[in-house]
Amino acid sequence: MIKLASRFALLAAIASTVAVPAAAAGTPMRDNNFEYTITEVKNAGSRIDTGRAWRNAYGTFEVVTATITNIGSEGHGYYGPSRLIDNQGRGSDEDTLSSDDLNSAQTGLDLFLLKPAESVTFQMVFDVPTDTEPAYVMMRELSSAPGVKVAV
Repeated sequence: MIKLASRFALLAAIASTVAVPAAAAGTPMRDNNFEYTITEVKNAGSRIDTGRAWRNAYGTFEVVTATITNIGSEGHGYYGPSRLIDNQGRGSDEDTLSSDDLNSAQTGLDLFLLKPAESVTFQMVFDVPTDTEPAYVMMRELSSAPGVKVAV
């Protein structure tokens, strides 16, 4: 029997072995109360203007545009987080500070609190190595949700 330090370690171990379905680019995918569709991916270079500040990348910035729709019967907030995975299997966490600044400057929203059937289009910023070729974004309603792989 394997001893694990906590129930969280056990949950993480189980989650890492569960196969997550993948979707083709532009195909809506569902996770709990939300449906996600990636509509654009662009390389923004090594410097980005978020509307509040200029940010410099350690590598290069990939900006992913997505639409989220609340498919639940009640209002829900989207809290992410998202992770970009490249064609070599390397992962990069979302630069949430840059994403929040970029989305606040464009929409005036700091949190995405969506009513049933309401949608929002937003951008996620990832600071990735310069040789990155994005394959998919792992999106989830909450950090504890299993999430879905959405191809880019």
